[in-house]
Amino acid sequence: EYLRPHFPEVGPSGMIYVTAEMKESILLVDPKTRAIAGTIPTGSNLTHFFAMTSDEKKAFTSNVSAATVSVLDIPGRKLITTVSTGSGNQRMTVSPDDKWFVTNIGQGSKMSFFRTSDYQLDFDIPLDGSPFVSRFSPDGKSIYNMGNAPRGATPAGIRVWKADVASKKVVA
Repeated sequence: EYLRPHFPEVGPSGMIYVTAEMKESILLVDPKTRAIAGTIPTGSNLTHFFAMTSDEKKAFTSNVSAATVSVLDIPGRKLITTVSTGSGNQRMTVSPDDKWFVTNIGQGSKMSFFRTSDYQLDFDIPLDGSPFVSRFSPDGKSIYNMGNAPRGATPAGIRVWKADVASKKVVA
């Protein structure tokens, strides 16, 4: 029934969360019983990846083809809202201080930073290529992104960017 599981994550409580792309939900798996303990609806098919706040109260999902991010109430097991990203997005991360959730806009060649407080776009960091996955440094001062070089670029292939969050600029 739950097709295309894509991304597992273990929350601070020990609960296991898994995206179920074709079922428009995140599965909650109890590791003690090894059974599905519940679901959280995302309101979108192709819920690809997600990230959650450090207190395990909210999750943010990348809904690739829908060009949206779903904001989820984990304890309430419900969809709070859906946020437009303007075009397809890939992967999610949350800043160490839980201030932002970030998704990668490949077609727009940018990382988009949304505030966790009101789910609004705060700023973008443009990249010279197609970003795919981001992760913050432990102190939250830098964010690293891996993606593809622009078509026809020399060298071609994979690129890795390091951006300074305070200046909102790529530094390496």
